[in-house]
Amino acid sequence: MPWKAVVKVRELRRQDATEQVQLRTDVDQLVRAVNQLTVEHRQLRGALSLPGAAVGAWPPQPHPDRIP
Repeated sequence: MPWKAVVKVRELRRQDATEQVQLRTDVDQLVRAVNQLTVEHRQLRGALSLPGAAVGAWPPQPHPDRIP
């Protein structure tokens, strides 16, 4: 294998390793966010099941990607 190809492969492996570290961090943060949302969802569902629940829906918010 020519020397330039070896250098290129080593550089690509270094970049891949850096990207994998970032992806692991991103996945950890996403899992925490999903867990938090799940807890909040369960709490709201529990509150809704109580008599006289004072939980209501927010009015719909405009979506920036949608044209009215």
